Amino acid sequence: LCMAQLDAGDSDRVLAASVKEWLCGDLRLVSGVKKALIYQKISRHNARYMLSSLTRWLRLTGQGGLILSLDISRYFTKKDALPTDGSLSFSPSATMDLYELLRQFIDSADDMEGLLMVVLAPQEFLTDSRRGVDRYEALKLRVWDDVRPKHRQNPLASLVRIQHEPEPVTEGENQASNRTPKRMVPDGEARRVIEGLRAGVPNRHVVTALGCLQPEVEGRFRRLLEATQQNVTTGPCPRGMVIEGEFGSGKSHILEYLQNLALDANFLCSRIVISKETPLYHPVRLYYSAIEAAVIPNKRGEVFSEIAGECDVWAPRYKNLVAWVNNPESQIDARFAATLMLYERLSSDMELGHRMTRFWTGDPIGVGDLKKYLQEAGFGERYVFGKVSAGELALQRFQFAARLMQAAGYAGWILLIDEAELIGRYSVNQRAKSYAEVARLMNLDGGPALPGLGAVLALTDEFREEVLEKKGDKVKLLEKLRAKNTEAERVLADKAEKGMRLLESQRIPLGHPPNETIQEAYQTIRSLHLKGHGWHMWENAKNGPAQIVPGNSMRKYVKSWVTHWDSLRFYPGEECEIEASTWKPSCVGQEDVQEANQEANQVEDIQEKSHGGRFAVETESTTAGKPEDEEFVATVTPNTSGSFTNSPKTTF
Repeated sequence: LCMAQLDAGDSDRVLAASVKEWLCGDLRLVSGVKKALIYQKISRHNARYMLSSLTRWLRLTGQGGLILSLDISRYFTKKDALPTDGSLSFSPSATMDLYELLRQFIDSADDMEGLLMVVLAPQEFLTDSRRGVDRYEALKLRVWDDVRPKHRQNPLASLVRIQHEPEPVTEGENQASNRTPKRMVPDGEARRVIEGLRAGVPNRHVVTALGCLQPEVEGRFRRLLEATQQNVTTGPCPRGMVIEGEFGSGKSHILEYLQNLALDANFLCSRIVISKETPLYHPVRLYYSAIEAAVIPNKRGEVFSEIAGECDVWAPRYKNLVAWVNNPESQIDARFAATLMLYERLSSDMELGHRMTRFWTGDPIGVGDLKKYLQEAGFGERYVFGKVSAGELALQRFQFAARLMQAAGYAGWILLIDEAELIGRYSVNQRAKSYAEVARLMNLDGGPALPGLGAVLALTDEFREEVLEKKGDKVKLLEKLRAKNTEAERVLADKAEKGMRLLESQRIPLGHPPNETIQEAYQTIRSLHLKGHGWHMWENAKNGPAQIVPGNSMRKYVKSWVTHWDSLRFYPGEECEIEASTWKPSCVGQEDVQEANQEANQVEDIQEKSHGGRFAVETESTTAGKPEDEEFVATVTPNTSGSFTNSPKTTF
């Protein structure tokens, strides 16, 4: 579309210039490109997709791709140490937003064609208790070198520590490095698998190659898909699933595998990672993240723009949607019926259609604008709009979206929610709301049902003991809510109790795979490593069985194998000793760290301008004195970086 506008000749030079500005992110007013059928500026919530498009365009023009070097040192500079040139300073909150952005890039790396992103970080990235990566475990899980060579750097690892001085190379090492193994043509698909395994972030190539190591989970999920597809009219809504396992047991691998199953069964699927930007207790941000992460079978693009165009207004399933959205007993806000009618009746107006789909996506729409559109269409008196909160609209959007997806011919909508153990980091009130949200997503809160929507949660196996038992949520949290003697708190307590029961009753514990499965995975990954890097195996890497260590997680096994083979490839003939840190994420915060940092955080956040985005966590300054309203603080874990703690720079 943009190329066509740029090649339009002299007919509209102003439009062509505006399109160029839009592509560069410099356009001030989006009205300048409406004639090109563009209705949104490039902003935070869509810029990552535009970057992905840019790299694909570069490939189409014959370029190899794009290398993006990102130096984040300024995020660790104190305000009083900044140069006096008017350059930006960043608060700890903005640093957490940066980490979330990097986490999103890592998780979407499999879809970013032709992009190499190199992030340069100072030593404070590893050591700073307020701004370091320890404060954001969602990123740390994806870059931390918990398994690494003891005396060497692995330049292919996600995190590389750069020394002050170059390592001395002996004459023997030079001779060993000159014994270059025989090469063969690399296999691109195998390389994608190895890159995902090396980083500990499974992608679709990994799960295709290795499959699912938990047959019970796969069987339960297939039954969930069947029940979700059948319950849109009269069937009971399924209760969903809870996957429970220790750190490194393969929960993310399983979720990726389940997503592939759902897409093959014609479901839309959303992988949601619970984080600072997407807290489980906040339905508005949870819904927006679910829509932003939604994957459509065999399609790319904005969800509602794609699926709304596939609706057949004469099909019975679409008529059922119209009947439901206009039925007062559905308890759905009139805005949904009005926007659906406008989209259907005025389908030729692309700008109006875009406004309607953006409302379904989560954007606000003014009542005055909506009434104006209805008046112009001749339906000015048909709908009455009352006041409704953003939170209530978000809850109703889940219902509407799942039904619209099925009206468009899809089987339904599956939510795969990862790292749900972060509930344990929240305040009392936030934990209660999170448990209530679990009950709602699994159709047990007593509210409106969610036909066409199925949910799977993944959390660590220590959550029940550490949070529900030791922290006292099963008893103390409920008692605290009910002691307030208000109807709202009583209802919240009842829903939270149902959510906690679901976390126990619907859980599927992940056990250690049998030795035969480990040996089979070892041989498969070994073969993929050879193919992916284009090297024949040499004498040092014997084709023997894997060494079984009782208690080792699959993550530790796989990263140890890949790291060992990497070392043999880079340093043939040299003995490789692998070390592993004992760090693992915790589902509870350290109250002493929270109390120590809370006052300092408040002072600096007031002094420095926050650069948080549209859905960044708001500060609750008006109720800062109440413990139940405090924003959670991630656990600060002691640095366990082994032999490389004195490095001045970190690259990942």
